[in-house]
Amino acid sequence: MSTVDYKPEDVIGREAKHITWVPDQFGKMHDAHFVKEVIHLRDGTTRSILRKWDDFERPYYVTQRGRQNHTEKKDYELLENLTKYKSTQVSLANNIARTLGDFSGGPRPQLRKLSRSPYLYGSDVSSSCCLKNLYQAKFPGIISRNSVAGGDIETNVYEDHNDGQIICMSVTHKEKVYLAYLRHWVKDIEDPIGDTYREMDNLPELVALKHGRNLQIEVEVVETAADVVIQCFKRLHEWKPDFFAFWNIDFDMTRILKTLSDHGIDPKDVFSDASVPRNFRHFHFKQDQASMTTASGVSKSRGPQDQWHWITAPATFQCIDSMSTYRVTRLAKGKEPSYALNYILGKELSVNETKVLAKEGDLLDFLKKCDKKLKETPGSFPHWFINEQPVHCLDAAKIGDEVCLKVNFGKLDFEAVANLNGIEWHREMQTKHKIKYGLYNIIDSMRLEQLDEKINDLGRSITLFSKSSDYKNFASNPKRLVDDMHFWYLKRGQVIGSSSDQMVHELDQYVVSHRDWIVTLPSYMAGQHGIRCVKDLPDYHTLIYVHVADLDIVSTYPNVSQILNISRETTVMEFSAMKGVSEHHRREAGVNLTAGKVNSIELTQKIMGAPRMDDMLLAFMSHIGMAEPTLDQAISFTKAAEEKKIVPVEAA
Repeated sequence: MSTVDYKPEDVIGREAKHITWVPDQFGKMHDAHFVKEVIHLRDGTTRSILRKWDDFERPYYVTQRGRQNHTEKKDYELLENLTKYKSTQVSLANNIARTLGDFSGGPRPQLRKLSRSPYLYGSDVSSSCCLKNLYQAKFPGIISRNSVAGGDIETNVYEDHNDGQIICMSVTHKEKVYLAYLRHWVKDIEDPIGDTYREMDNLPELVALKHGRNLQIEVEVVETAADVVIQCFKRLHEWKPDFFAFWNIDFDMTRILKTLSDHGIDPKDVFSDASVPRNFRHFHFKQDQASMTTASGVSKSRGPQDQWHWITAPATFQCIDSMSTYRVTRLAKGKEPSYALNYILGKELSVNETKVLAKEGDLLDFLKKCDKKLKETPGSFPHWFINEQPVHCLDAAKIGDEVCLKVNFGKLDFEAVANLNGIEWHREMQTKHKIKYGLYNIIDSMRLEQLDEKINDLGRSITLFSKSSDYKNFASNPKRLVDDMHFWYLKRGQVIGSSSDQMVHELDQYVVSHRDWIVTLPSYMAGQHGIRCVKDLPDYHTLIYVHVADLDIVSTYPNVSQILNISRETTVMEFSAMKGVSEHHRREAGVNLTAGKVNSIELTQKIMGAPRMDDMLLAFMSHIGMAEPTLDQAISFTKAAEEKKIVPVEAA
């Protein structure tokens, strides 16, 4: 879907960056897959195109007629026992219903209900996942770093009647920068474009960015808030990045969509690439839930960083939330104290190098180290200090001095509003420092690029972790695992079973429930034995505790199942009850069996009725005719053992 400037024989591989499936929007039973394709050439260069696959057929499998002799679903089936069919994604449910002879769903059958059949296999994986896997199988090892564009909007907080109106927006990609002002907002400035270029030279951070990244900055004043959005997305379609990142996409996208709606503009015409036919132009913003209900029925709220919002639109770039991606790729490390962009930038990008000069050559070594840090993040502005005093350079530093380099990659700070924060800071900037506010917006967009250049969440990690899965499922480890297992089974000559809307078995009620495995004590039920830290109440015990530890297993499910080889195939039977053993002890045993050697004594005591260790000691003492020691004797023996440093027989 673009001009070809290379020869077919020069192509060494094609890489599918992301794939968007769109059904025909005019109601016909056709669909298309739009692939952001990167073509790798022999000379080491690449070309980016948006390729359209019409009516791509993905496979599904049904047990052969003569082998349909079971009533329960299987985890997988041998390929030799199945018949392979193909269908477009839009017609998949209808074709499966026809193959199974199940017309109970009427003219629009539901795939999950059809999957109740024990004879259907391989239907869970999506068509876009199948197509992505085809690319990877045909061109193995063809992979490149994803290109990332950043974006940010600013909304009106100084006019009540225009509250939430987009007053400026910027998009950045590599050396390209575009900033759009709303004319109504800058109407009191005679030359807002010229003033913006002039003000850039007064801000050290932007001067450093211009030289370090060779920026080509375009500034424009447009008539309406919708034009602000349209012009920014026009640049993105021209630049063709792989990802277009926001920080907290829900904030930006809800206001962008409201702006387009207020002006009677269909977002599909803004977000879809211009080359996409009108019957396949599509836009959908799926907002994730702000709360979730656990398997035990407990409702829990989810912060913005834990929500995986998704935008579906056929374009060369995929809109994505860098904040949520940052959280998902670091789930095992726990939550950050804050997910504000300023905090994450400070943690990941900002530099604070300090050294006390003790001998000749220390200053040179320090400067080399600092030079390396600055080259890792081009476009940063260094601040030098000698004995905590700011200086232009370290030439005056001598032995005994403390030298320091600080590089702040956070948001722009302005001395005129240093005493303000929150909404008051924005209101003051929007009314009295409009040009600086526009530059602040540019910096926010560029920081997203700089952040990903350092941590590579969008540049590499999301691609490596997703494998063949759709990026929309990146936050769901089970879905990605099922996709991965689909192709793993195929390599073994097998096909994974299909999941239905009725996966609960009638016999499940007789085995240990999935509920109530994680039990936390409400804070109001905890005893007040914490530290005494209230100044006015020195004897008051708070609920604040120190030296608290937590032990957890990363990805317990499915890791435990894989380590212990647990599956339907390897399960002979499941216990319904164990005489004389409570369900609580059965639950403990189920977990402790994963480390049987360590927990062997506890398991034999609670499950097999073995005596406790102290009971065995008393029985042994009775057997050899030794009297049971009193408490004082036991204490004195323990003290004597410590003083003599008695070594156990096993250790000796």
